[in-house]
Amino acid sequence: MFASYVKHTLVWILFGYAYLQGLSTALIMSIDAQPDPSLFKTVLFTLIYVFLVAHLITKYEKLSPFFGAVTISLSAIVLFGHYVTTTLVEYSSELNLALFLTLPAATWLIGDLKSKVTSDK
Repeated sequence: MFASYVKHTLVWILFGYAYLQGLSTALIMSIDAQPDPSLFKTVLFTLIYVFLVAHLITKYEKLSPFFGAVTISLSAIVLFGHYVTTTLVEYSSELNLALFLTLPAATWLIGDLKSKVTSDK
Protein backbone atom coordinates (compact mmCIF):
# COMPACT_ATOMS: atom_id res chain seq x y z
CA MET A 1 0.00 0.00 0.00
CA PHE A 2 2.83 2.42 0.86
CA ALA A 3 4.58 1.71 -2.46
CA SER A 4 1.34 2.46 -4.27
CA TYR A 5 1.06 5.86 -2.57
CA VAL A 6 4.70 6.67 -3.40
CA LYS A 7 4.17 5.75 -7.04
CA HIS A 8 0.97 7.77 -7.26
CA THR A 9 2.55 10.76 -5.51
CA LEU A 10 5.39 10.85 -8.04
CA VAL A 11 2.88 10.74 -10.88
CA TRP A 12 0.80 13.45 -9.22
CA ILE A 13 3.86 15.69 -8.98
CA LEU A 14 4.45 15.25 -12.70
CA PHE A 15 0.80 16.06 -13.35
CA GLY A 16 1.30 19.18 -11.23
CA TYR A 17 3.61 20.58 -13.90
CA ALA A 18 1.03 19.86 -16.62
CA TYR A 19 -1.67 21.42 -14.43
CA LEU A 20 0.39 24.59 -13.98
CA GLN A 21 0.98 24.88 -17.71
CA GLY A 22 -2.74 24.42 -18.39
CA LEU A 23 -3.69 26.88 -15.67
CA SER A 24 -1.30 29.50 -17.05
CA THR A 25 -2.67 28.93 -20.54
CA ALA A 26 -6.27 29.17 -19.30
CA LEU A 27 -5.51 32.47 -17.56
CA ILE A 28 -3.77 33.94 -20.61
CA MET A 29 -6.40 32.71 -23.06
CA SER A 30 -9.29 33.95 -20.92
CA ILE A 31 -7.75 37.43 -20.78
CA ASP A 32 -6.84 37.51 -24.48
CA ALA A 33 -10.26 36.23 -25.61
CA GLN A 34 -12.10 39.19 -24.12
CA PRO A 35 -12.21 42.52 -25.93
CA ASP A 36 -12.55 44.26 -22.56
CA PRO A 37 -11.12 41.84 -19.95
CA SER A 38 -13.06 41.59 -16.73
CA LEU A 39 -12.04 39.84 -13.56
CA PHE A 40 -15.34 37.97 -13.32
CA LYS A 41 -15.02 36.34 -16.74
CA THR A 42 -11.36 35.51 -16.17
CA VAL A 43 -12.15 33.80 -12.88
CA LEU A 44 -15.13 32.02 -14.45
CA PHE A 45 -13.05 30.61 -17.34
CA THR A 46 -10.30 29.56 -14.93
CA LEU A 47 -12.83 27.81 -12.68
CA ILE A 48 -14.19 25.93 -15.69
CA TYR A 49 -10.67 24.62 -16.34
CA VAL A 50 -10.22 23.69 -12.67
CA PHE A 51 -13.53 21.79 -12.58
CA LEU A 52 -12.59 19.95 -15.76
CA VAL A 53 -9.31 18.84 -14.17
CA ALA A 54 -11.16 17.89 -10.96
CA HIS A 55 -13.57 15.78 -13.00
CA LEU A 56 -10.67 13.97 -14.65
CA ILE A 57 -9.00 13.37 -11.28
CA THR A 58 -12.15 11.85 -9.79
CA LYS A 59 -12.72 9.79 -12.92
CA TYR A 60 -9.27 8.22 -13.22
CA GLU A 61 -7.75 8.32 -9.73
CA LYS A 62 -9.15 5.50 -7.62
CA LEU A 63 -6.58 5.42 -4.78
CA SER A 64 -7.29 8.84 -3.26
CA PRO A 65 -8.62 11.60 -5.53
CA PHE A 66 -8.60 14.31 -2.86
CA PHE A 67 -5.03 13.57 -1.76
CA GLY A 68 -4.05 13.51 -5.42
CA ALA A 69 -5.65 16.91 -5.99
CA VAL A 70 -3.85 18.38 -2.97
CA THR A 71 -0.52 16.97 -4.19
CA ILE A 72 -1.08 18.18 -7.76
CA SER A 73 -2.10 21.64 -6.57
CA LEU A 74 0.74 21.93 -4.07
CA SER A 75 3.38 20.81 -6.55
CA ALA A 76 1.95 23.03 -9.30
CA ILE A 77 1.64 26.23 -7.28
CA VAL A 78 4.55 25.97 -4.86
CA LEU A 79 7.16 23.73 -6.48
CA PHE A 80 6.77 24.52 -10.17
CA GLY A 81 5.02 27.89 -9.97
CA HIS A 82 7.50 29.50 -7.58
CA TYR A 83 10.75 27.56 -7.70
CA VAL A 84 11.14 25.81 -11.05
CA THR A 85 9.44 28.06 -13.62
CA THR A 86 8.77 31.14 -11.44
CA THR A 87 5.60 31.88 -13.42
CA LEU A 88 3.50 32.63 -10.32
CA VAL A 89 6.02 34.77 -8.43
CA GLU A 90 4.46 38.06 -9.50
CA TYR A 91 0.96 36.99 -8.37
CA SER A 92 -0.31 38.05 -4.96
CA SER A 93 -0.28 35.63 -2.06
CA GLU A 94 -4.09 35.71 -1.96
CA LEU A 95 -4.32 34.64 -5.61
CA ASN A 96 -1.73 31.90 -5.07
CA LEU A 97 -3.72 30.63 -2.08
CA ALA A 98 -6.92 30.67 -4.13
CA LEU A 99 -5.21 28.81 -6.97
CA PHE A 100 -3.96 26.25 -4.48
CA LEU A 101 -7.33 25.70 -2.78
CA THR A 102 -9.61 25.57 -5.83
CA LEU A 103 -8.45 22.21 -7.22
CA PRO A 104 -8.87 20.23 -3.96
CA ALA A 105 -12.20 21.96 -3.28
CA ALA A 106 -13.46 21.24 -6.80
CA THR A 107 -12.27 17.63 -6.56
CA TRP A 108 -14.07 17.15 -3.26
CA LEU A 109 -17.24 18.77 -4.64
CA ILE A 110 -17.27 16.69 -7.83
CA GLY A 111 -16.49 13.50 -5.92
CA ASP A 112 -19.32 14.25 -3.52
CA LEU A 113 -21.73 14.94 -6.39
CA LYS A 114 -20.70 11.73 -8.16
CA SER A 115 -21.21 9.67 -4.99
CA LYS A 116 -24.66 11.17 -4.44
CA VAL A 117 -25.67 10.51 -8.05
CA THR A 118 -24.51 6.90 -7.89
CA SER A 119 -26.14 6.29 -4.49
CA ASP A 120 -29.51 7.55 -5.80
CA LYS A 121 -29.61 4.91 -8.51
